[in-house]
Amino acid sequence: GAKEPIAMEFLAALDALGDASCVDGVARAYASTRDAWWRGHLMRTFRTIVRPEGLTRPHAAIRRLKERDPRSFAELWPAS
Repeated sequence: GAKEPIAMEFLAALDALGDASCVDGVARAYASTRDAWWRGHLMRTFRTIVRPEGLTRPHAAIRRLKERDPRSFAELWPAS
């Protein structure tokens, strides 16, 4: 629910420890800002969580994101 970028250390912690439960929060933060620098860091964090967790399109967290916010999903989802 942050209205502005949070400390980079928080994103670093999500990079290291984030799991499927973090996907929604990262996506909401991404959708709530137009700051290109912040969006870039949020995108990197989202993708850092998705890859090692093995999250695929059928995963419940990913399906929810795609249904709730198709635009953010399209921008955040890693290209093949």
